[in-house]
Amino acid sequence: MSFNVYRSSAGSGKTFSLVREYLKMVLKHPPDFRHILAITFTHKAANEMKERVMNTLRDLSGSKKLHFTGSSLQMQHDLINETGLDREEIALRAGEALSLILHHYSEFSIGTIDSFSHRIIRAFAHDFGLPVSFAVELESKELLTTAVDLLLEQAGNNEDLTRLLVGFLESRMEEDKGWNIDRLLVSFATILLDEEGEAEVKKIASLTMEDFHTISKQLFTRIRSIEQQFKNLGEKALQLIDREGIPASSFYYGKTGIPGYFGYLAQSRMDKLEANLRVKTTMEEDKWVSSKASSDDITAISAIKQELQGIYEEAEVLKQTQSGSYHLAKLLSKTIYPLAVLNEIGRVLDGFKRQQNLVHISEFNSRIAKIVMREPVPFIYERLGEKFHHVMIDEFQDTSKLQWLNFVPLMENALAGGYFNLVVGDGKQAIYRWRNGDVGQFTSLPSLPGREESQLIRQRETLFLQFFKEYKLDSNYRSLPEIVNFNNQFFRWLSQHLDEELQGVYKELEQKSVSGKEGGFVRIEIIAVDESDLTYVEKTINRTEEIINQLLEGGFALQDVAILCRTNRQAGRIARDLIIRGIDVVSSESLLLSYSPGVRFITGMIRLLFEPANTIIQASVINYLLFTGALHKEQEDFHTLLTGIGAAVHPGDHFFKILARNGFIVDRDFLLALPVYDLCEVLIRFFGINKTVDPYIQFFLDAVITFTDKKTHSASDFLEWWEQHKGNLSIVVPDGVDAVRIMTIHKAKGLEFPVVIYPFADEILKKPGKNFLWIEIPEEEKLKLKTAFLPVEKQMQDTRYADIYKEEMVKSLLDVVNVLYVALTRPEEQLYILTAPPPSSLKEMKSLPVFFCRISAINRGLGG
Repeated sequence: MSFNVYRSSAGSGKTFSLVREYLKMVLKHPPDFRHILAITFTHKAANEMKERVMNTLRDLSGSKKLHFTGSSLQMQHDLINETGLDREEIALRAGEALSLILHHYSEFSIGTIDSFSHRIIRAFAHDFGLPVSFAVELESKELLTTAVDLLLEQAGNNEDLTRLLVGFLESRMEEDKGWNIDRLLVSFATILLDEEGEAEVKKIASLTMEDFHTISKQLFTRIRSIEQQFKNLGEKALQLIDREGIPASSFYYGKTGIPGYFGYLAQSRMDKLEANLRVKTTMEEDKWVSSKASSDDITAISAIKQELQGIYEEAEVLKQTQSGSYHLAKLLSKTIYPLAVLNEIGRVLDGFKRQQNLVHISEFNSRIAKIVMREPVPFIYERLGEKFHHVMIDEFQDTSKLQWLNFVPLMENALAGGYFNLVVGDGKQAIYRWRNGDVGQFTSLPSLPGREESQLIRQRETLFLQFFKEYKLDSNYRSLPEIVNFNNQFFRWLSQHLDEELQGVYKELEQKSVSGKEGGFVRIEIIAVDESDLTYVEKTINRTEEIINQLLEGGFALQDVAILCRTNRQAGRIARDLIIRGIDVVSSESLLLSYSPGVRFITGMIRLLFEPANTIIQASVINYLLFTGALHKEQEDFHTLLTGIGAAVHPGDHFFKILARNGFIVDRDFLLALPVYDLCEVLIRFFGINKTVDPYIQFFLDAVITFTDKKTHSASDFLEWWEQHKGNLSIVVPDGVDAVRIMTIHKAKGLEFPVVIYPFADEILKKPGKNFLWIEIPEEEKLKLKTAFLPVEKQMQDTRYADIYKEEMVKSLLDVVNVLYVALTRPEEQLYILTAPPPSSLKEMKSLPVFFCRISAINRGLGG
């Protein structure tokens, strides 16, 4: 019986270790595979682990002949040493286990947290008050769009709601978020599907729209009242000075001293409440006059300085007692209407889900938590039809607090039964905080989160403390020694600049290279912007192209190269430019179905059936048909054709006449009567799109089938669905395609490549990772609001929530460092980092260019 924690690093054989521990349990008694629960973060990782288990069992079952090599041979060696079984016995048991898994595959429990949670929800539907036939909604955007549409239908007829929406729109426009209210509301409402957001919004569910209007008035009144108090003090002081006729220049340091300070107060400049050093010197050291002061001015200042000092002290007391409340009110005034709108969307969303018997996947964890905290654990999991003795959790650093606490009772029960349990993670690769991943609970194991507030959690923690064993996976099987050594040095130095509480994430980060080879290559380049006409972005892309060509000359293939970018926009830009330059690439953008001209043509033609006068779509369709040679009878060029359409009295009729004279006579009524899949098939045949095999078209038709299976056969409904989902629908590229891989760093996690190029390594570090932070509002604020969210701004430092702001900024820095760690640990042989010129001062750790410049200086022996 043990609770084992494996602290891994990049390329340390984490999956191999997981599979080995899984097989050690299975080989002891093959039927026990059904009592092992292995959980990981993504479907891809779960499928990879299933495949590794099955393939290894297959190899081991034939191990007497020893025809296999590599990882399976190493696995056999480890299993012989750690189980005490010989080769023949391992082969027999592996064959038995493989047969049992294949015949009882539904009991092969390797999957994601969401899939496991779904099984629990299904088993507990009655306990949750759900109908047995409830549907699970996976599409967040679609669900929120429906809720927002239902809410907006009430606008105009509901005066309170209209005022809220106007207030929301004004608050977002002040932050340059645009004016498209549908898009803004859908984007903003994602908070409702967040673990923390869901819980916090429930605390304000009882508030009405009128309550929020009242709170908004309270905040406005508070802000104006406090500003007026400071203004009165400033005006009182200035009146004293004016009454005596004292010029500002006669005071110590003139306008920048006392006169300027009281002037700011009179203007209600709340950002200038903190007296500067000159004002403090005046008050504390009794330095009131300047060298320019006349004897009369000196006498006048002496006569009023005691009163001025009294006003200053009043302002200081007011600042101490009221500035925190003022800044909180200012911050809340920015979010009160968004919070109110969020509350209303939540109401509509809950009503819609009840009506449709829907449960969104994001609700699973919170619903399970309610049951887990009151039900005996064995009873809960017996209700699933099985009892898990062993629990294994992979990628633990990306697990949320709620997810972990839901597994704690199950693991506690397993430990109490004398069984083996395991978690594996790497805090340095915790890059999903925006999905509620909490690296802190990994670094603090075996302590459990929430122990301070819950006696039950403290009781459960005792078993974890008692049977805790920690192992470090410190070998790197991926990268060549030079890359491993560079990352060891770089992140050891960089971790010293993290907050003390977070340095534990990079504790003992050093790895040993065991790739069995020598060498490796790391190059950091500063892309200087000189007097040429090329921008930094253009020069970075040019240099990227040069590196790729150099690699090809050196014997690498295109498929050996990966370009990792921080954002999708960067990845899209570099992919488009390299394609234009004749370099084959595979990227998330290039794989999108909407990237295909053929797919865009089909969806454009469907839209033109409903909007025949849409000249923008007409232009796209004409351009495609000209490019493919389908408009063979047209003597005019693209521009002339468009001019003719634009000049026509009925642009739609003119467009369809162009098609007709080229042999494409379109019967709109016939086409509109077809189910959407049949309509697509007809358009493909009619315009000859099926003359060549196009994987984009095949995957597009699969997407149409997916839509018709879940929704309707309506073409108009499909167009709406397509607009919502086209950014996520892509083709699946088979392995072996010789093309440069371009992806974001987040998508590269868990992957490895012979060569990695990291362009645009120029991120600024001062930006918070979250836009809003939830806070509890104490009763002393006298607001009918127990919880709210604040914008993450420096102004938070002037409130009682300064520590929360600091914590967010510290975590945001760790986010950046962790993303950097993931990027720099993907290469096997070569790593190229293309960064921007650093600022003139390298003292503050404000950006990646500073990081790279300082580590380069250290390597050159210049200090850092």
